[in-house]
Amino acid sequence: MRAALLFILLGACGYHLVDPGIGGGRSLSIPVAENPTRWRGIESSLTLSLREEAQRQLDVRLESKDDADLVLTTQVINASRRALVADRQGNVSVGSAALTIDWQLVDRSGTQLGEGRFRRNFEFRPDVGENSEDSLRRIARQASQAIVTEVSSRLAETD
Repeated sequence: MRAALLFILLGACGYHLVDPGIGGGRSLSIPVAENPTRWRGIESSLTLSLREEAQRQLDVRLESKDDADLVLTTQVINASRRALVADRQGNVSVGSAALTIDWQLVDRSGTQLGEGRFRRNFEFRPDVGENSEDSLRRIARQASQAIVTEVSSRLAETD
């Protein structure tokens, strides 16, 4: 009875329960993200976050690209940082970081199972110790959660 009530309440709030069996034990490769932008290091943070999130959300095992049943590729399309507000001395009070990532999920035969684009802006305050690099890493973590959730829904459709 309590479980049914919880399910109804969660559904009414827009939440959904994720099936822990999505992925069916298949192998998944997540190669290092491509990053043609001038901001280096984002691809490493993104790739590590994606791998951790895939293991958290899906029933998959990570493999090399050649041996995997599924391949999730990502590319950093845009990474930017800028000062939104600066004082008269040129000190930044509020900065902004933006990240755009394209992703694609294919199976072993090359059939595309899903694709998408993730965009996010994040403001930071240098006066309290925040910086653009940390902001871009935070966006990469958010992107990995969103991308793996999308992958999960695409896999649920194909299972």
